[in-house]
Amino acid sequence: MKITLKSVQTIAFDAGIPESIIERHIDALCEMVLRAKTQERKSCVNNLRNWFHQKGSKPPLHDLLEALEHN
Repeated sequence: MKITLKSVQTIAFDAGIPESIIERHIDALCEMVLRAKTQERKSCVNNLRNWFHQKGSKPPLHDLLEALEHN
């Protein structure tokens, strides 16, 4: 996965973290964002895998994706 330094800085600034802390801990913030994205990707893959292997009638895939968006 690829993230940009600017996007991490923007997210941190929007979250209300002072700029001095962002500059000092940018490596740790980038690592945190990568870990969060990795976990989100795993969760999405598992949800799709569970949907695929569901026995019986399955709801349409777009219904599953909409339900996951709202959670």
